[in-house]
Amino acid sequence: MDRLAEDQGRATLLELTEERLSLLHFSAGLWLRNNWGLWHDSVLANYFKGLGIWHPDDMSGIILTSYWRRLHGKPIDLEGQVRYYKDYWERMDRAEKEREARARAQAQSQSQSKAGADPQARAQAGEDSQVGPDHDSGT
Repeated sequence: MDRLAEDQGRATLLELTEERLSLLHFSAGLWLRNNWGLWHDSVLANYFKGLGIWHPDDMSGIILTSYWRRLHGKPIDLEGQVRYYKDYWERMDRAEKEREARARAQAQSQSQSKAGADPQARAQAGEDSQVGPDHDSGT
């Protein structure tokens, strides 16, 4: 990274706080993703996949954070960075499953409400054998 980050690039990294590194996502991060083969089966991408990091955005984030920490004399804490991204995706997966379950429950509830309000729909569902076009009331 030192060879790639010219003096101005290093100066920018030194001025940024770690929390603001996301500002580099579409500049330095994009360059890393495209030029270091993070979208493909490069050795580096496969290394990250072996750690459980599957998305190139996350890979470039770890690379930039690690480089920032090195420039600032801080521990890289690769394990902690990997855990951060894994936890993020686990939370997203749980939230998506919860959204899907709510949507199914809502659709089922709406379907039951419609069937309850519509005698013909109840008859088609077999819920009310006393109502329907073939019912003979005997009157």
